[in-house]
Amino acid sequence: MRRTARVAFLTTALIGAASVALAYSGKTQSMARAYTRGLIQMMDRDRNGRVSKDEFLQFIGAEFDRLDTDRSGELTHEELRRSKIFGAGAGMHPNPHR
Repeated sequence: MRRTARVAFLTTALIGAASVALAYSGKTQSMARAYTRGLIQMMDRDRNGRVSKDEFLQFIGAEFDRLDTDRSGELTHEELRRSKIFGAGAGMHPNPHR
């Protein structure tokens, strides 16, 4: 159940960050589109231009493991804050793994 709750939280955060970015107009909207395209490219393992549930869950699981720097099995506020996807720089980098 804890893993399901974590995946749900990360999913909500990812969708929320993209939604907030899309709410802006002009240049910010263009940046949001680039960010979304970058996310799809990172998650789309079979390169069909779409992200399946399995691809999404694999990506989120790997991202969780990357962010969980103390390997506690839980993410702290600080671990999330440092994330380029969920933290202060969210939406500004199409590929946060670079």
